[in-house]
Amino acid sequence: MPVLWLFAFFGLLVLSLAQFAVLYYLARQLGLLYLRINPAGARVVNVGPDIGSPAPAFAVQTVEGIPLASVSNDDRQTMLLFISLSCSTCSSLLYGLRTVAKGEKDVVRFVVVMRDDPARRDYTGDLPELAALKTHVSIVLSSSLFEQYSITGTPYAVLLTSAGVVANKGIVNDISHIESLIPEPTRKDIYAT
Repeated sequence: MPVLWLFAFFGLLVLSLAQFAVLYYLARQLGLLYLRINPAGARVVNVGPDIGSPAPAFAVQTVEGIPLASVSNDDRQTMLLFISLSCSTCSSLLYGLRTVAKGEKDVVRFVVVMRDDPARRDYTGDLPELAALKTHVSIVLSSSLFEQYSITGTPYAVLLTSAGVVANKGIVNDISHIESLIPEPTRKDIYAT
């Protein structure tokens, strides 16, 4: 009888090792497949001004009281990132936005736009990651910008040239989507070592 238990033990050991090898192989193949799939970039939705057309002019103030206009005075492009306080994807985007904004500060001016709610002026209580962004990103509370650009869902980004023309736009669910809106010649590779 003890010999039977010994065979059963070694049989189960071999079976367990075989299962581990198969799972390892499948996980490796899944990883290779994931690496081969290229990111699709931001999905363009035909709302608001068309790409290549003049953007609706705006003159707003940031939450710090600094005036901000659609036409840039310093030849930088302007990225308007429309977010919502109740959007979990928007909240996750803000973590990576700091790195992108710091790396692209010479070519792109980043502006986070949220709907203006007079009853709630303390936006940092709802999205504490915005407080860390203040040094690299302008924050604007403006419902009128949502209406001017026909933004119905968030997160949505619009890239304007320094002359105020819509260069690119789209739904952005990931930092790579934001980077895909910035043209290659002007974009810096912030991840290069």
